[in-house]
Parts: sequence; structure tokens; C-alpha cells
Amino acid sequence: MRELKGFTRVTLAPGESRRVELMLPIERLAYYDVEDRCWRIEPITYRVEVGSSSRAGDLLTGHFHVRG
Repeated sequence: MRELKGFTRVTLAPGESRRVELMLPIERLAYYDVEDRCWRIEPITYRVEVGSSSRAGDLLTGHFHVRG
């Protein structure tokens, strides 16, 4: 499942590159557990996609893991 958890807009000229840092608070990974009536964050590996659009064919991807 894909979900947008954060974004930032960056404009680059052709051939230009720039380092971009995007902070993602851990709370944005939480979901509400209806049975237990509480917010949860799963200790799993998340995939990160970076690109001009979710439909772009040139997405850069990476991963990070949340420990339990």
C-alpha cells in the first residue's frame, strides 16, 4: 500500500542537483488499532520513493527500518 507521509517541493534547473532533507516524525507512521483502541507503529521496513510524481517512471527508492 502506498501512502503519502511527507513531501517538500524543490525546483531544479536542468543538470542541477541539490541535497534535500525531509524530516518525517515517527507519529506519521502510526495507524489506529480499532480492536485495542490505540495508535500503533509497526516495527517493519518501510520503502521510500522520491520523484516528481507517484506515477513517474524515474522514482528513486530507498528503505528504512523502524525497530520495536
